[in-house]
Amino acid sequence: MTHVNPKRARSGSIELEYEELGDGTRPFVLVHGFTGSRDDFREQLPDLARHGHTVAVDQRGHGGSDNPGEGYTLEQLTTDLLGFLDSLPQPGVRVVRLAAALLARETHPYAAAGALGALRGRPRRELVMEGGPELVVALLRFADHEHPTVSAYAREVLCSMPPVKLGAQLDRYEGWWRRGEGAFVREQRTLLEEHARISRASAELGGEQGASSVAPKDKTKEFYGRLETMRKHGLELCIVMDDTGSMRPVISCRPLPASGSPGTRFIRIPRSSLRRGVRASLRLPPL
Repeated sequence: MTHVNPKRARSGSIELEYEELGDGTRPFVLVHGFTGSRDDFREQLPDLARHGHTVAVDQRGHGGSDNPGEGYTLEQLTTDLLGFLDSLPQPGVRVVRLAAALLARETHPYAAAGALGALRGRPRRELVMEGGPELVVALLRFADHEHPTVSAYAREVLCSMPPVKLGAQLDRYEGWWRRGEGAFVREQRTLLEEHARISRASAELGGEQGASSVAPKDKTKEFYGRLETMRKHGLELCIVMDDTGSMRPVISCRPLPASGSPGTRFIRIPRSSLRRGVRASLRLPPL
């Protein structure tokens, strides 16, 4: 097959070659099997492109993609594909959403490890907004998996789901989820509404450049760094502004301080309470 303007996209340490036809914001991606290539779809690609944006990609070591000589496992190929989708310049590819849907139905450990690997290191905001409750349930299930890689990846991503760190013990996350599922759903709804507002603002400002200028920054790491510094200097009280209620179950499950070290008292209040004079009177409601 003669390829017209093939393109390349980075996925991890390699580059995958692909081509695309058609228009639309949500691409339909064609993936071949072992010993194949995107040439396998040469008859279907033009017809599918008439219905929308269609992408055909060569997997590692196949067609025009890089051949690193290793990594030909289902786990790595899944990671390659999700990384490829993440690198596409077009909007509409939601890797976290795809990975969450795969994990909700997947039983093969290698495919699960690939999907979990694509979620590692992603901002909490993205995990909550796109993954939602479906992702949390899947992470809790895989966190106790017999395959060590699957279990380690699931626990690593699970640590990012509560609004504050809960430590390494799995039962803390199970307790948080029993108490906080409803609050988590409300938080996801709030983030989706905010994202919709940002999308409308970006359209008014002129597309993706506008979106990058109005999108909120993830300040999770900055917050934890400052909180840890204040704890070392004897922080006694932490007032948490919480309009959605998502922090109540998290604070109740937070790790206790080490024996002999001073603890920090947490109090959760709605942001609107400050406008009613709570800050002035310091008559704070108990958790």
